[in-house]
Formats: sequence, C-alpha cells, structure tokens
Amino acid sequence: MPKKQKLETTSLYEVYVSLTGIEKQLICHIDDEERSRFISVLEGERDKEEIAFYGFNLPRGLECYLNLTQGIKVNILDYLAGVPFEKPPAPSEAEQTKEYEERQKSEAPVILRVWGTFDRNIHVYQDVDYQDWRTISAVLEENSSRFIGFDDEDRERVILSVSNISAIEMFDSHYLTDEEMGQFLKEEEPNK
Repeated sequence: MPKKQKLETTSLYEVYVSLTGIEKQLICHIDDEERSRFISVLEGERDKEEIAFYGFNLPRGLECYLNLTQGIKVNILDYLAGVPFEKPPAPSEAEQTKEYEERQKSEAPVILRVWGTFDRNIHVYQDVDYQDWRTISAVLEENSSRFIGFDDEDRERVILSVSNISAIEMFDSHYLTDEEMGQFLKEEEPNK
C-alpha cells in the first residue's frame, strides 16, 4: 500500500493594527509563514527616512498595504488556539501565468478602502480600474512616487499623498462575490 502523503498545515492568525489618529483598527487574517515575515519586517532595522509600505500576503482577491510609519500598535492573535488548517498547495508557474492573463483581460473593477491621516477617516472608492490599482501597488512597493492617483466611481480623479496614507486595502470583484465584498465593507459607505 502506498504511503499516504502528509498534508502541509498552517495556523491562522488575526492581525489588529492601530493606526495614528484613526479609532478603528485595521484587521487582516494571515498564516504561519506570513506571521513570521511580518514580525521580521516589523522588528528589523529600517532606514529612518524611508516611507515603507508592507504588503500583506493575503488570499486571492484581497490586498493590503500598511504604512509602517503610521502603525502604532500591532496585536497578532492565534484566535483559533493553534488549530491546524490544511495549507493549499502553491499554484504552478503555468497556473499563475494563466490566472494573471485572465485577470489582465477582465474589466472587473476593484474597491479601495483608504485609511488616511489627512482627515483621520476611512474612505471607500468603488469601481476603480484594476490597472490603476496595479500602478498604485507598484508605487507603494517601490516607494517611487510621493502621490498616487485613480479615477473613482464618478470618473473623478483622486490624488493622494503617499505619506498621508496609513493603509490601503483592495477588494477585487474579479475574484470576490458581491456577498464577500459586502462582508468586508459592511461598516463603510462609499464616498459621494
């Protein structure tokens, strides 16, 4: 009888981030690997002048960037008391390429939730073009510009100072159902 392959498992954690001047906490759910990466970035040495955004490794359809200069307290909770969950297998390079190409062809918009120090509020922008999001995420990862911009649901241009963004979340309607997006955004109303 063939030996049964052992499933790879992971624990799940809930991350609570308190941000400068914003009452509500940013919440993300991460696994063991992401927990280790996040802690090493938070507790590692940094260039003091650098505005550094940390991009969480989240499930498909979700992205979140945290401005490390705006986080004032982080709690990482093992809210399921170490119960192991099966870790999904990493997609092959061919699967990743196919998924990337399908997403590039899709016209499905994304929703952005921006946590800002400019007015100490959380703003939700509906129907943002996915290509605008790709440009924004590149700017945040590369620390290559002082401003980001995108067209909102009314086709008005929104331009924000990167240094005044505490965090920015992206919810991708290509991957997430309306019900899932509603759960993530249940407390916020879109800007008008």
